[in-house]
Amino acid sequence: MTGIDHPAGLTGIDHVVQALPAGRMDGFVLFWRAVFGLLPQPQLETPDPYGLVLSRALVSPGGRIRLALNASESRGTATGRFVSTAGAGVHHIALSTPDIGRAASALEALGAPVLPMPENYYDDLAARWGLDDAALADLQRHALLYDDDGSGRFWHLYTDEFWERFFFEVVQRTDGYAGFGAANTPVRAAAQARQHPAAALLM
Repeated sequence: MTGIDHPAGLTGIDHVVQALPAGRMDGFVLFWRAVFGLLPQPQLETPDPYGLVLSRALVSPGGRIRLALNASESRGTATGRFVSTAGAGVHHIALSTPDIGRAASALEALGAPVLPMPENYYDDLAARWGLDDAALADLQRHALLYDDDGSGRFWHLYTDEFWERFFFEVVQRTDGYAGFGAANTPVRAAAQARQHPAAALLM
């Protein structure tokens, strides 16, 4: 798959996220580190409307392979719902693009179910990063999220969940940005909960 061939300009896989049962994080980190030489990053704890999610990324020494592991004790979180219905497995796949605006427009034209984001998220972005009105309008029009770690910038969007558990992400990162947009994870989780409130309540 190349950016020339794909109508949305998607060029490959940026990272893969795996959902794990509660209590299994250390064993999976050891496996990926010992067998494939991936380097564990600091563990994060991110809020979901229905509980907390532990997340730990592993990255190859050259940074070309990125994997994130998520686990939650709550069955109502997006991670918990996935594990309860499908067991441990790939929770979502992030596809890379060199032009997130083009990708977003193409996905919308193709009818992809892009996950809508709340308006107050963009008010927070304006206060946090000082983005101008035109940049904020472009982000909001395409339901894009944004992050900046001081070394590079990161734009991403999500599809709605398929079968209320699996989804895709599309990302653009500038050289130097090494993260996964973790600051935006609570926003994504809240947006998913608004789309499918009954799914979590039934768990």
